[in-house]
Amino acid sequence: MRADAIFPANLLTGLHYRVRSTVETQGGVNRFTIDSDEGVFTADGNEMLIERLREINAIYQLRHISKGDEYKSALKTAATAPLDLAKGIVKQPRETAQGVAKGAWKMMNRAGEGIKGAISGRERTAYEESAGRDLIGFSKVKRNLAFSMGVDPYSRNTVLQQILDEVAWTSFAGKMTLTAALMPLGGAAGAVATGTGVGTTLTSSIRDNSPADLRLLNTQQLTALGIPPALVQSFVENPAFSPAHQTLMTQALTSLRGVEGLDALLDLTRSCADEDDALFFQRTTELIAWVHTTQSPLSRIVSLNGFPVCLARNGSVLVALHLDYAIWSPVTDRFIQALLHPRNLTPKGFKVMLSGSVSPTLRQQLEARNIALAEKLSPVLTR
Repeated sequence: MRADAIFPANLLTGLHYRVRSTVETQGGVNRFTIDSDEGVFTADGNEMLIERLREINAIYQLRHISKGDEYKSALKTAATAPLDLAKGIVKQPRETAQGVAKGAWKMMNRAGEGIKGAISGRERTAYEESAGRDLIGFSKVKRNLAFSMGVDPYSRNTVLQQILDEVAWTSFAGKMTLTAALMPLGGAAGAVATGTGVGTTLTSSIRDNSPADLRLLNTQQLTALGIPPALVQSFVENPAFSPAHQTLMTQALTSLRGVEGLDALLDLTRSCADEDDALFFQRTTELIAWVHTTQSPLSRIVSLNGFPVCLARNGSVLVALHLDYAIWSPVTDRFIQALLHPRNLTPKGFKVMLSGSVSPTLRQQLEARNIALAEKLSPVLTR
């Protein structure tokens, strides 16, 4: 498949990047390769491509900031700042936290849960800052910087994380006001930076709360939906989900309040082992929530062959999945056969709704079985 068959050509080339024309597709996911001034990046999925392009532009912008006189002055200040306690917390959160006086715990209640996690040895996700960084306030500065750039502060893009760390630390320790240093992007880069992408979905709660606080908030919201506590705990402690992914999925589930079977949907996430799995379920849940609130109200969600299937209030069966490109295969065949013969139901119709598109063969197979199809529902594919 060619990239320009998925996205408009003017999006695929910018001032500092070029998306290669050939796109590999595996397991329903399009894999893009991006050549840039910062090296070669990959993006697994249509939405992830948009995020990577925004990140490349953010990296360029941060590099520009780091060459300015204001930054160089702040860097000198940061190098001489009296941050012995802060450095100790960042480097050795376990030992330092144990030495904090009890009175300080009240003052630092916001970060307390993160410190307790460091002491107990609870596994932190690969996306989280250290507990010490939460404690001294550096993590919030970094989150604010990431949001000002329209990128995910928990991105697994190591190049982005490194430059975010450098600029955020200079701002934090060097007392530099970044709002004055930021400058708008123009041309194709500006189109990516202001277009549909991660910046339009991340919420202020992700910016304003530490990962520990987000876990607490998400736990409260999921418990309020009537989901069993053990299942909620399993979800919020799953390191495959970054704090952002976890929060966005929780918000999507909250918008499905009143729909039966939310526990069945959340239970499917137990199998998530990495970010790709987490993204599939997060974005599938967001798509299901969109269907429920704008297209066809749902009454129940069930699990079928490892995928969520929705029963609409009008009696129809809906399958809403986050897939870039779905093909006809033995797995697809078995799923469709099971879908067409649901237990204890007499459906009034069937419909498949996908974020991406389908192969010609799958389209023919769905039509032959009178299964309606809605595709290219992802906002990034709006052309």
